[in-house]
Amino acid sequence: MKIVRFIVLTALMIAVLMAISYFLSEKFGLTMINAMFYVGVFSTFISLYFSSSGGLTTNLAESEIAASYGGLKSGHSFKRTFLSLYVNFVNVGSVLFLIIVFVSALMF
Repeated sequence: MKIVRFIVLTALMIAVLMAISYFLSEKFGLTMINAMFYVGVFSTFISLYFSSSGGLTTNLAESEIAASYGGLKSGHSFKRTFLSLYVNFVNVGSVLFLIIVFVSALMF
């Protein structure tokens, strides 16, 4: 049941991105493929940025906090790894939308 829900929400995400692309193409006079590209890149970047678990800056802040109370001396381990990511339907939907845009751009 979780997989069906994930697939439905991913398809809904792609439909929302398509609707946003259509609105932008009508409002600003862009071609549909250009609007889809801009929406795909922007949504992919935003969704991946906000669903990652952190990176170098987060580890730096965590190490400063741990050093302030002696955590690094007692074998403090970081919870995050580089490029770790929480996969959800927003990430998958935006990446699939961007792949659809690239494939459709190659066809035209």
